[in-house]
Amino acid sequence: MEIMNAATNSNMKFDKGEERVNVCVAIQGMMEDSKIEGSILTCKELGHSQEDAKNYVMTKYNKSVHKAEELIKLYWK
Repeated sequence: MEIMNAATNSNMKFDKGEERVNVCVAIQGMMEDSKIEGSILTCKELGHSQEDAKNYVMTKYNKSVHKAEELIKLYWK
């Protein structure tokens, strides 16, 4: 999992002591992160505010206010 994170510039969470990691779940997480990043960047390119992008992420991806704010900070470049 550490290699996957490094190779894909991801930050997938896993317990260090685990011997097995469900790669399918990890890949699904990376795909969702990619979609969220694209949505946030599209909002920015279209001239929407960070607040609009946050509300969209909360609604479309069922994220909490706190998580949506973290994602905006991460991807609003």
